[in-house]
Amino acid sequence: MNLQSHYKVLDIEPGSSLADIKKAYRKMALKYHPDRNPHMKNAEEAFSKINEAYKVLSEYAQSAEYEPKKNNDSWTEEKTQPGVKKSDVKQTHYKYSLLLSLEECAIGCSKVIHFYRTSPLGKKEEVRLEVSIPKGVKEGQKLKLSNEGPVLEDGSKGNLFIYIDVLPHPIFERKGRNVYMDLPISISTAILGGKVNVPTLNGKTTITVPPDTHSGHIFRLRQKGFSHVNSAASGDMLVNVIVDFPEDLNEEELNALKVLSHKTPPLVKEYYLKLQDCFINRKR
Repeated sequence: MNLQSHYKVLDIEPGSSLADIKKAYRKMALKYHPDRNPHMKNAEEAFSKINEAYKVLSEYAQSAEYEPKKNNDSWTEEKTQPGVKKSDVKQTHYKYSLLLSLEECAIGCSKVIHFYRTSPLGKKEEVRLEVSIPKGVKEGQKLKLSNEGPVLEDGSKGNLFIYIDVLPHPIFERKGRNVYMDLPISISTAILGGKVNVPTLNGKTTITVPPDTHSGHIFRLRQKGFSHVNSAASGDMLVNVIVDFPEDLNEEELNALKVLSHKTPPLVKEYYLKLQDCFINRKR
């Protein structure tokens, strides 16, 4: 697949900046993620093409050369994010923005990064490094790689700082060391109870839903969240129940629900008692 095809996959113009490439990738990844589209045909194939397009275009863009700019920013781009930024004055280190999934942040991973190292005489050297990312890293965190930066005037090398950037997840949301998710369940499961499979950051598990479970009930899965970097202690996973209702019910199904309409649920009963007290207090 050529570059033009990759631009088409991400629905962006040829020559788009890395910032635009990353923005388009985030949008398309969320739209076609297989976990969000279990009934979509070829969702996995489309998601694979999106990932490949992002990989190719980001490497191409970060290896492209840009003219230095004189401005108030002490950094001017030789390569836009994710990639190395070059100092407008004396280079002593590089910055690199690395895009990770939430799962990669949770369990750690190994990534190969690509950039060009420039010497004081202007000589460019292509660099590919395999970087070990520890479990527990988070958005904006900085990792330091000593002696992997620019070549300095005395022949030594500066440092390379890798800044973590995280893709939005279709199911999970991270808050500190805990991870949160909404779990839709059918009204029949809410009333009768049952077992529901749920994903975790490194696999899946089963939750037993007790009878008469309401929306807003929280299941806490211990030690299923994020750890601190270089720490064995982990946060929890909190699963918020949302009771969902079927659509397009036929007449027989609607009649069955009408039978239930004569039974007042406890929360509804409690609400009307509070409402009654509210109006009584207003009259006093």
